[in-house]
Order: sequence, then structure tokens, then C-alpha cells
Amino acid sequence: MKIIGSFRVGKYFHSDFDALMIDIGATESYKKRIGNYFKDKQSCHAIEITSLNLYKEPISLGELRTKFPGFVPGQSYRYLDPKIKNLIIDLNGKI
Repeated sequence: MKIIGSFRVGKYFHSDFDALMIDIGATESYKKRIGNYFKDKQSCHAIEITSLNLYKEPISLGELRTKFPGFVPGQSYRYLDPKIKNLIIDLNGKI
């Protein structure tokens, strides 16, 4: 229930599971580990994470809702409002 970091998106992948595993160079153990998640799916999506930045000062959901009424977190990722980006920069020096 905190924003703990940010990243840039590198490549975007969209294909069936087998083609995706080839595209990303997945190992057999990785394929087995995530295979059940994609079982029976005709379409798979993946993004490459680049420039990972974990914050020294995470921002709690409570703080975000206090400073930005109505704030709702994304389910997997979210593009941030510039005001929230500025808060992160103020607390951590970069984003």
C-alpha cells in the first residue's frame, strides 16, 4: 500500500505463450514457474522493465489520499499525475 519505486518501459511483447517465451529468452524453469498463469490463454502481454528505481522514502497510500483526495492505485501499474511525480522527486531526489 505504498509507491516504492518506478521504472521505464523498454520493449512491449504481445503473442501466444510459446512465442513470448522465445522472444524473451525464457529458461525452462521460468516457463514452468509462470506457465500456469498463462494456461489456456490465446494472447499474452509482457513489458520489459528498464531503469528500475527503488525509493528511499516510499509514499504510503494514506499520504497519497491525504494530499490527493480521490487517489486510487492502479491494479498493476499506473501513470502518475505530475503532482505525485513532483512529491516523489521532493522525497527521493529522482524518479
